[in-house]
Amino acid sequence: MGSTMLTIFPSEYGSARGSNPRNTEFGMQVASPEEVDCLYNRFLSVGAKGRHQPEDTWMYETMRFACIDDPFGVRIDIYCPIPEEKAGWTII
Repeated sequence: MGSTMLTIFPSEYGSARGSNPRNTEFGMQVASPEEVDCLYNRFLSVGAKGRHQPEDTWMYETMRFACIDDPFGVRIDIYCPIPEEKAGWTII
């Protein structure tokens, strides 16, 4: 699956505790920061719930990151690593 990841949590930590599946998180690495924004908006247009709007952030590395919950309650992280100088801040 390339640079994707699948995380399975105990059910009490899932994003939609009253439904199935309720204990998964799926991460997708895309090729460009613009694709993060585009995919986030596309998911919203077909019924996903926005959880974290696209923004440049740092999680182990500098990246463009967004997060949604799909209509079944699966949390989907969308991200693209970016050079630190393109994020607009300096990590000390």
